[in-house]
Amino acid sequence: MGEAFLEAAAQAGYRHNADFNGASQLGVGRYQVTQRNGLRCSAADAYLRPAMRRPNLTVITEALAHRVLFERGRAVGIEISRGSQLEELRAEREVVLSAGAYGTPHLLLRSGVGPAAG
Repeated sequence: MGEAFLEAAAQAGYRHNADFNGASQLGVGRYQVTQRNGLRCSAADAYLRPAMRRPNLTVITEALAHRVLFERGRAVGIEISRGSQLEELRAEREVVLSAGAYGTPHLLLRSGVGPAAG
């Protein structure tokens, strides 16, 4: 079904676009989506929920990350607040920072990583 649509669009003069996240969003092509068994699948369903069974993962909700903790140039944990309580959480092996396109640089700047004036 999808191939027939793409072929018909090309015959009608529409430009093929292999990457809608690239330089242009114009044209026709296959969308890049997260699916499982033909249904939309969130990143949480695809990756986080299966990983929650792992003993080395703790998910904390209703908390705000304030800064990454560093020792000798290495990330060792994070400072968070839950309600009015400030806490330091330390990692045993590694820190994975995944706060999105705005949150990640914001946290790094608050942690002293990046330009001093900014």
